[in-house]
Amino acid sequence: MAWNEEVWLEEKQKQDIIDLLDLIDMDLAKKEEPLCSMPRSIIDDHMNKLSPSAWKVFSYINSKANLVAWARGKCVVSYKEIEEITGVKASHMYQYIKELLTRGLIEREMLFLRKELSKKGAFHLFKVCWYNDQD
Repeated sequence: MAWNEEVWLEEKQKQDIIDLLDLIDMDLAKKEEPLCSMPRSIIDDHMNKLSPSAWKVFSYINSKANLVAWARGKCVVSYKEIEEITGVKASHMYQYIKELLTRGLIEREMLFLRKELSKKGAFHLFKVCWYNDQD
């Protein structure tokens, strides 16, 4: 097979994302913290403009966002995990994630990781954008 720089760059980017996940460490992303917070301006400026389901999804993603410096504001979750906690159906999750992306509350990279050879697991790396203002 001939060298294809474009294919190589795409594969390298996928590997870089997987390496980032290893750094974030899924166990740390699922660690229960006694409190979570967000700036009052998020509540004042966005809560009444978002659909109730989008607000639930954002609140959960925000609560999972890491506070450690090397993964600040980031978390790794699946739509199924969000559904289990919020009650928002995974089949409708795309529209609520899109709503949050459009309002600039989160950023997302979709990842497909294989947990076992016979199964595919879809996980998403989210970044809660208000953390950018805290740096």
